[in-house]
Amino acid sequence: VLWPSKPEGLRELFEPPTVETRVFVLAEDGEPTSIFVASADEQLQSKIVKAVKDLLDKVRTLPLQYQVALGLAGSAAASVSLFVASKSLKKITLRALLSKRGWIYRRDASMRTKAKFGMIKLLTGPRPKLFALQEYLPSLPVPSLEKTMYRFYTSMKPLLSPDELKELQAMMIDFQRSGGVGQKLQMYLHYRRLTHVNWLEEFWLKYVYLMGRSRLPVNSNWYGMDADGEMVPGYVVAKDEKAVLRKMGMRRNSSLSNMGISGIKRASFWIVACLQFKRTVETQDLEPMRFADTVPMCMNQYRNIFSTTRIPKKEMDELVQFKNQKHVMVMKGGQVYIFDVYHENGQMFTPAEVEMQLNKVDEMSNSQAGGPCVGILTSENRDVWAEAREKLLNISDKNKQLMKKIESALFCLCLDESDMNEEMTIHSLAHRFLVSDGRNRWFDKNFSFIILEDGKFGLNVEHTWADAPIVSHLFEWADDAVKVLRSTHKDVINNVPRKAPEMIVFDSNEEIESAIAAADESFQEFGNNVDQHVLVFDDFGKGVVKKARMSPDGFIQMALQLAYFRMYGKLVLTYESAATRVFRHGRTETVRSATQEALTFCNAMEQPQLLPRTKVQLLKNAVEKHVQLMKEAMDGQGVDRHLIGLRIVAHGMKLEHPFLTSKAVKMSYTLSTSQTPVKKGPGGGFGAVDHDGYGVSYMVKENCVIFHISSYKDSSETDCLKFADALQDALVEMRALCESDRKYTIPWQGGSPGL
Repeated sequence: VLWPSKPEGLRELFEPPTVETRVFVLAEDGEPTSIFVASADEQLQSKIVKAVKDLLDKVRTLPLQYQVALGLAGSAAASVSLFVASKSLKKITLRALLSKRGWIYRRDASMRTKAKFGMIKLLTGPRPKLFALQEYLPSLPVPSLEKTMYRFYTSMKPLLSPDELKELQAMMIDFQRSGGVGQKLQMYLHYRRLTHVNWLEEFWLKYVYLMGRSRLPVNSNWYGMDADGEMVPGYVVAKDEKAVLRKMGMRRNSSLSNMGISGIKRASFWIVACLQFKRTVETQDLEPMRFADTVPMCMNQYRNIFSTTRIPKKEMDELVQFKNQKHVMVMKGGQVYIFDVYHENGQMFTPAEVEMQLNKVDEMSNSQAGGPCVGILTSENRDVWAEAREKLLNISDKNKQLMKKIESALFCLCLDESDMNEEMTIHSLAHRFLVSDGRNRWFDKNFSFIILEDGKFGLNVEHTWADAPIVSHLFEWADDAVKVLRSTHKDVINNVPRKAPEMIVFDSNEEIESAIAAADESFQEFGNNVDQHVLVFDDFGKGVVKKARMSPDGFIQMALQLAYFRMYGKLVLTYESAATRVFRHGRTETVRSATQEALTFCNAMEQPQLLPRTKVQLLKNAVEKHVQLMKEAMDGQGVDRHLIGLRIVAHGMKLEHPFLTSKAVKMSYTLSTSQTPVKKGPGGGFGAVDHDGYGVSYMVKENCVIFHISSYKDSSETDCLKFADALQDALVEMRALCESDRKYTIPWQGGSPGL
């Protein structure tokens, strides 16, 4: 398989390596199957391929004992190297252990798995540094083309008609035939895996995020909420607060409640807590996250937490991280303020010193006339914002310097004013954190803390640079740090900050003012069209589901399917996110939750003549299928990321096939779902992916489940409140179904069955 000649388009993705020549031989069961040669000299490529083929043919003709001798000689040479360098031995052994992932599929740990986990713990050590285990992680696999095609076809069965399935099957057979388009694309993905840390990483960043032209809020950015007993009835705020303080050697203080603390004071604690987290990342004192408390997960995304901004550009944005920054940006009343949070000697500000600066910002916003409300432009279509930004910067050098200060800030703090005419509910808070009016936001920033005057707290996160678990980790870590700070902190000002906050006032002109007015009008219309509802379901939580010997996540997914089925009489393509961070630079894979087993269960629920036991068994079958798909996705054996890779490579190599543009491949996710990866607070959510669909984020607690549901008001197909009602009814009925099953009464002695 020769390196393809440089194709038009996507040229940078197909450039040969910088070294003169690379040769790779892929083998299965000891037999070479493919030869890859990458060289700047095309004539040399052909010669090398011929030479390697001839060599392999000669080896095959040797007597068996000589072939074995060649293998032993190679093994002996490798063994000498291993014993010479113990670090190499550790590296090879740990890589080998982490490359075998059979434990993902086993429900109960075998002696072999326990031994493997013991070896992993021994080799990784008790307290490894944050990035110390990165080099041992396996690379993301390229799934078998045949298996991906089978899984994809299976996922389409409950969604397509028999005639559509027949047509799809014919296209798939031709696509994956020997020597066909699919095989050629698959070969190139294998080559990328050999030459890249992660074959998908660059594709995913560019084509899923940076080339997207839609506005960031709702379409890409997501939100999180802080726990508040008044906003979430029945939810216990900071349930583990006492344990956290005990671990840190503190006593519980009644003043730790969020009630009765001003927004500015609370913001000062959160800023310092984030700086402390930043220090643990820089010193790598933060330990790597582990799956099942053993298998290390990729921590690469933690490098991008601070001073990262998505900068708008024509056709494709740019993700930029600025190094060694010492300032934060604060937004108040649509204006931007900048101030340092470190003294000249490198010491971080105390909460009292940060509070002093924030009070000055508050005074300045009330006494000084501001400049143009540039932040609203970040809510625009990316090409529109890119053009406006370029025009803004071209007005003066001052504007360029001010923009750099904003984009290089560690993160953004939004001090929101309370609207006296707005009824404050958990639904309106969710809307404020996801959408707002856009005037007091800078949606390009890595993350923005949003704090109201009465201390209510949320965040809005730009999605390109990292996935939700990373920001959730920061949120939970900082929340614990804030509790300690508030318990121990005294209003100490070690050094009065020398520089007052700087108000950012851009030079403007009529064209910029017109763009701002147009962006404001457009976003108000867009934001008012976003429908949101937060369902706090407190009848039961994961405790009940575990007793029924089912996966809580799978159970909730089937409730979502049943709710949708009852409203619309069908299932639709459903997305649930699964983490692939057991691989180096891994991010996510898709779990396609709308399975044939789910459809069978939903149909059975509409047939009253069926026995409850039959329905329970069908529910368990659907949940088990979902768990299987989740495990495959975590193992890098999902469908969607592989299809994305095949389609991108086909575009770059100018290879066409009707399968890649078929209705099934291009089908959108009408139901986009995700389980919130946090233990504290009521979670958060995101916008619907499909205009006629729903976005559903959920948080499964021991005794309750919190759902964040979103859709669009102008869609004739959707209604958040009706869907929430249907979902609640489905959950209640599914519980009653389980309780009617005799098996439910058998005590469950094991741990969590499944995921």
